Formats: sequence, structure tokens, C-alpha cells
Amino acid sequence: MKNQKLYSIYDRKAETHSAPFLSATDATASRSFSQAVLDPKTTINQHPADFELVSLAEWDDSTGQILQNNVKSVKQIITGTQIINSQAESAQHLHEV
Repeated sequence: MKNQKLYSIYDRKAETHSAPFLSATDATASRSFSQAVLDPKTTINQHPADFELVSLAEWDDSTGQILQNNVKSVKQIITGTQIINSQAESAQHLHEV
């Protein structure tokens, strides 16, 4: 099977990572993170600048091995602020059309 990636949401204020979760690609992980950022019931929505999605490693589901991304094992994918800004830009573009 295909390797999956391990992701976490980093909380800058608490200086902690959430429990890791698996996703097939950066895009699918970003979509999941975006849902949390845009959900008004979440802490992430209330403080989007405090959170970022990070890639931790890859997981080989046939061997069970966790493979590091590279020398720096944590790679930023997208921040809560970037998602909010992207939504605002999309809304602005819709109003212009």
C-alpha cells in the first residue's frame, strides 16, 4: 500500500502538538485542518493565529515503520491565519464578480 503521512496541529501558545493523525496528502490534511479553523465551535477558530498544521513523518502501513521527513522532522504545511486570509480573499473575489 501507499505510505500515509503523520500530521499534528501545533499550538504556539501552549507550545504543544495535538495527537498525530494520518492523512494521504498535504492537501487532504489541510482540508481537515481548514474545517477546524472555520468551525466557530473550536478553539482553533477562536484563535487561528495560534495554530498551524505540521507534517511529522510518513508511516509505511506494510512495515509499520515511521519514516522521518528529513533532517528537520517537523514541516509546516499551513497556518490558521493563512486559511482565514484565503477565505477572506475568496469572499472578496465573489463580491467582485
